[in-house]
Amino acid sequence: MKNIRNVRILLGIGALLTVLVTATPAAAASAVKGAGADSPDPLIGAWQTAVAAPPLSTSVDYSADGSAAGRDQFITNGVDFAVTGIPFTTEELAKLTAAKKTFVYAPVAGGSLAFVYHLFTPQGQSIKGLQLSGPTLAKIFTGTVTNWNDAEIIAENPGVTLPPKKIIPTVRGQADGATYVATSFFRYSAPAVWKTFMEDPQRGFVDEPRELFPFFAGVDSRTSSFAIADVIASTEGSDGRIGYVDNAWAKKALAGGADIIKVKNAAGSYVAPTPVSTAKTLAAATIDNKNLLTINFGIADPTAYPIAMINYMVIPTSGLSAETGAAMGTFARYGLQKGQDAAAGIGDPALPSAVVTRSLSVVENALPATPVTTTTTTTTTLPTDVSANDVTNPGSSDNTLAFTGGPDVGVWLGSGGALFGIGFWLRRRVTR
Repeated sequence: MKNIRNVRILLGIGALLTVLVTATPAAAASAVKGAGADSPDPLIGAWQTAVAAPPLSTSVDYSADGSAAGRDQFITNGVDFAVTGIPFTTEELAKLTAAKKTFVYAPVAGGSLAFVYHLFTPQGQSIKGLQLSGPTLAKIFTGTVTNWNDAEIIAENPGVTLPPKKIIPTVRGQADGATYVATSFFRYSAPAVWKTFMEDPQRGFVDEPRELFPFFAGVDSRTSSFAIADVIASTEGSDGRIGYVDNAWAKKALAGGADIIKVKNAAGSYVAPTPVSTAKTLAAATIDNKNLLTINFGIADPTAYPIAMINYMVIPTSGLSAETGAAMGTFARYGLQKGQDAAAGIGDPALPSAVVTRSLSVVENALPATPVTTTTTTTTTLPTDVSANDVTNPGSSDNTLAFTGGPDVGVWLGSGGALFGIGFWLRRRVTR
């Protein structure tokens, strides 16, 4: 009887292991980690969802902490890759050199800097359809134009009754590429205004664009693009606000009654940021030998939205394990190929085809698609196209995905099956 009891124990263990393997996935593990700009976060979130699914089965953990934070974490080896709206600073490059850390830039996401606002009539209705020029926007974001019924705003919006309300410029409170693009546009549009603002003794800055917006009386700062869009979309505390975010985030504020400013371009046309209007500005950008693009705010096409943005993936060219390199390559290739199709659905343009080709070449050189033996299937085969409408929660900040890891499934199946078989054989021997 004792032998029979032992046999039953073996049978039970074997069956349990077999059931656990077939019914419960192995513990999840993170394949590759990145951090950086929050402007492309909705798009990156769509890519994460796509590559996490079979056949790619690759996990990407991305923290949208801002371009500057992403570059810093890349320098200190806190992440495998960074996404940034501007290149490394001279000081940052010195740290990278000291650490003998090499890298390349690969443009991966296009976008448009949108100005989202919320303004109510005395009767509580949202005022829609406002349009502004670069100089007027520069004056608003330097505290020179402080009321919505200012003569300059009225002149650009004939037929609109504007209330005598204070303007509340709302900016990013952390260093980020969106602020760098905004301040670059202000400096281009109203150079004298920006120079006076920057060199004011209260600030004492050099006349240049900045990642961290300079403080001035009346400005309000928020921790992220999501936070800016959220406060401007809200019904309370939003009246009179205007802020800048990527158009994908600006669109999220529309449901609350906010609207997006049409910006005057060099041809004299007021144009809204759309994938089509911004794509024209991206197509006119120039690219240098480091793969960095220069946007022409003065594009003469009357249908072009002038304030386009580019975000770059910073890819290490040394110190990567084979598994991490393969996973990063899978993610980058997907983002540059099928992943570009998701951009229009969230309000951003796809990268120009010439830029995609250039970036893919960078990725192939830095992250060759070398097969590696891991617990996860990693391949460059592209899954079905994904659009923003397919993504339940496209922002990656609250959407960390994981892939199946742990011991090889075959090992567990083999062990369970072997124990089950031994038990069955012994049972037959004992009961004969």
